[in-house]
This record gives sequence, structure tokens and C-alpha cells, in this order.
Amino acid sequence: MLLLHGFGTSPREWVSPLRDVPRMTSERARGFALGFRAIIAAYLIGHGALGVLTAKPLLLDLYASVGLDTLVDDPGTLNNVVGLFEIGFGLLVLRVATKPVLLFVLAWKLGTESLFITNASYGAGFEVIERAGAYAAPLVLICLNSITSEKSSPGEAMSRGRALQRHRDGASRTPQRVGLRR
Repeated sequence: MLLLHGFGTSPREWVSPLRDVPRMTSERARGFALGFRAIIAAYLIGHGALGVLTAKPLLLDLYASVGLDTLVDDPGTLNNVVGLFEIGFGLLVLRVATKPVLLFVLAWKLGTESLFITNASYGAGFEVIERAGAYAAPLVLICLNSITSEKSSPGEAMSRGRALQRHRDGASRTPQRVGLRR
């Protein structure tokens, strides 16, 4: 809301109720979409770098909880492979934030964060809930992308709107043909 409404001109405006909320225009949605792309890329790249640069043992425990450690001889290799995949995927989101890519990000984050549960970590459910922003961000970006979509011109959107209104009013019903003349 702060980004949508603005920062205000005085401290009093920070604590007073909003009188009006600006509409989400395509231009604003594009700005928010760029921000969400950066957020998603940052958490993917950051998490990937955590695995590659620090070889965090907890990550290895999480992977082992579903048997991924049996796929490689050296567990450090698994940290590197998964970490590099996440870094690459973060870079991909910066370049291409399509619905399938974002849905995969959602599934990936939900799956990897759910490893706390399979590992029976203390407070595992809270670990998954705590990271809800990682699941919400791709969904928000999908919504923002639908606002900024250039698939239809404004004229086409208005035509669809008029057709929907005619349908609601009952004017678009086509008469039933009883018989055909030849």
C-alpha cells in the first residue's frame, strides 16, 4: 500500500486513514512486476549461493531426508548442483517471468521448504509458514503480469465488456431455429 499510495508529506499522514487508494494502472503494475522479479530472483540466487559458497550442512540434511544424497558420491556436489540450479533459475526469472516459469518457482520453493517437514526439523511447520512470501511472490507476479499483458488492445477489451453486458441483459440470446427452409 505504501508504494501504491505514496510516502505522504507529513508524519501525521503515516498514521491517518487513507482517503482514497489509487487504481492499479498498467504502468504501476509494470513497476511492481519489476520489483517482484527482483525479489524472486534475489531469494533464488541468495539461497543458491548459500549452498554453493557455504556448503551449509543443514541443506545436506534436508536433501538426505528424501534420499537425494544417494544420487551422488560427494554430498558437497549435491549442494553445488542444487545451488547452481537455483542461481540459474533466479537469473532466468529476471529475463523470463512467464506463468509456467513462475508456477515452477512456486512448486520448487514449496517443495524445498517442505523438506523441513520430511527432515522432522524442530518447528518444521513454522519454517514452512515463515517462508510464505516465497510462495506468494510468484502468484502476485502472475497477477501483475495479467494486468500488464499486451495480448489484447483496449478496443478488444471494451468489445468483450460490451458483449458481457449484453449477455447479462439478455440481449445477446440467439433465437432458436424451429425449422430450416430450403
